[in-house]
Amino acid sequence: MDEHLAKITISEEQMAEIDDLYPSPTENAELVFKHLRTEHPELTNWELLCFAAMYIGLVGDEYPWLKMPAMAINRLLHILHYKYPEKTSGTVGYVDETLHKDRKIKRQRNSSSDSKAIRSDGKATKRPKKRRKKPRNRRESGNRVPDRRGQSGLSEGNLARQENARRTQQRIADSDRDEKTS
Repeated sequence: MDEHLAKITISEEQMAEIDDLYPSPTENAELVFKHLRTEHPELTNWELLCFAAMYIGLVGDEYPWLKMPAMAINRLLHILHYKYPEKTSGTVGYVDETLHKDRKIKRQRNSSSDSKAIRSDGKATKRPKKRRKKPRNRRESGNRVPDRRGQSGLSEGNLARQENARRTQQRIADSDRDEKTS
């Protein structure tokens, strides 16, 4: 389908005829954008961009040639979201700055991997690194510890195997003794 679309050439006259009958994709996009901006001024440019990219993917069944470009755009948006979260988190556009600041502070407080602590005035300070807790006994450190019966810290399966091997050796020794006496 992409090859077919690439081969199509449209003359200026054909474009003018079509534009007289139907609004262009740019006009349609501007119409939707203006509607969303007036009805939902709290939406940021990033949120609208994410919606547009996801919508392209949602209509992929109706327009199958848009499926691959939509996947590429969505992949790019996710990369940008995780690589530059401060730029894509809604700072651009008509956004209530206090709401955005509260969201950012909550995110920083909830993030466990973040090495910054949030002071009461909203500014970030470096959080001290957690010290590794020393093990209280040898069991916590991963070393073998004798269990209650005085055995060498082996698992139950290993203990059973050891016991079976001991019994087998005892039977062999008993049978050797019986042969010598007879």
